Amino acid sequence: MVSFFRVGVIASVFGLKGECKVYPTGEEPDRFRGYGEVLVAREGEEEDQWQEYRILHVKSAGKMLILKFQGVDTPEEARLLLKREIYIPREKAVPLGEGEHYIADLMGCRVLDENDTELGILEDVLKTGSNDVYVCRTKEGKELLLPVIPDCILEKKPEEGYVRAKLLPGLRELYL
Repeated sequence: MVSFFRVGVIASVFGLKGECKVYPTGEEPDRFRGYGEVLVAREGEEEDQWQEYRILHVKSAGKMLILKFQGVDTPEEARLLLKREIYIPREKAVPLGEGEHYIADLMGCRVLDENDTELGILEDVLKTGSNDVYVCRTKEGKELLLPVIPDCILEKKPEEGYVRAKLLPGLRELYL
């Protein structure tokens, strides 16, 4: 289980007061207003190297957000944060309902069929209009797409490191 969730990426500098334009990567970008402090990191940086910043204000800008961090007061200071990722601790994340799981916790889970045969590793979740789709990478390197519907996804146990799926008719022949 992950301890921190990536909620955004700093995409560009905005204006002359040190504001940053941020691409939100989480489900509910409006929650930025309530985060208070966030952690900012370069990709691949260890957690002990992350820097904490306090968000002073948030403005919407289409699909992007404009954030003002305390202590970042010029475009030059904001430019130093470009392409960095914004994280929050798990306890600040959207609370889950019963039977729900964070996508980050599902990444890397083994995908098993009804007979406990490993189909592959869950490596991505595609958001579609009607239902999510799990992207599973097989041992042979093939991509197996599994619709997240009750007929296909039988069980999710990220705390135990697996997702159980039933291959719908035609999927085995198509992908395996």
